Amino acid sequence: MRKLEIRDSLFRNAALLADVDKYRTMQSLWMSSCEATLGGCKRLARNVPWLNLEIINENENNDLMMERNEEDEREKVDRLYLTVVGARKNAPLCVTIL
Repeated sequence: MRKLEIRDSLFRNAALLADVDKYRTMQSLWMSSCEATLGGCKRLARNVPWLNLEIINENENNDLMMERNEEDEREKVDRLYLTVVGARKNAPLCVTIL
C-alpha cells in the first residue's frame, strides 16, 4: 500500500505509534477526524526523524511548541499528514511541520 487515507476512525496514539517502520513503505498517510493527539504526533516526530509529519489545524492557534505539556495528550489534531518524501517549503499558516 502506497497511500492511505483514514477518516472518522477511532485510531488513537497507540495505533499511530505502533510499528513505525511500516511508514517506510508508504508514500503517504492522511488521517482526519481521528482520536490521535498532539502529544502522540510529537512523540512520533521525535522518535522517527526520517518521517515528515504535518499537523493541520485550520480553526485554532497553530503555534505548536515541541516541548511536552499536559494538554498535548488531550488535544486532538484536526488532520495529520505523514510522508517520507520530505518537508515542503510552501506550507500555509494552518500547517505545522513537526
